[in-house]
Amino acid sequence: MKPSEIIELLEKSDRTSYGKYNSWTKINANELSKLEFIGEIEGSKEDLKEIETEINYWDKKYPISFHHYPYSHCKIYRENNKFFMVYKDFAGHAPELRIRLISLELLI
Repeated sequence: MKPSEIIELLEKSDRTSYGKYNSWTKINANELSKLEFIGEIEGSKEDLKEIETEINYWDKKYPISFHHYPYSHCKIYRENNKFFMVYKDFAGHAPELRIRLISLELLI
């Protein structure tokens, strides 16, 4: 998926607050299987840098940029009219799936 296609979906989505996944959160395969797979972001090798900001990576206010890691290589899922990014994090002791709500207000 191109970032513009994701933004178009977000503009039509439910923007009311959502209690979970507002920041990067661990998700297991069973929970993920309950969501509908929509597509994958078409990132490039140049898109592997993190966003330079003072905001902590795990904070719910951390900006979202489809041209930065990990957003540039995420899979997109939907639950009802909410959209989420999912990627596999290899930074810990074992790979973990991470999920985050895509908030139009945080896009840069």
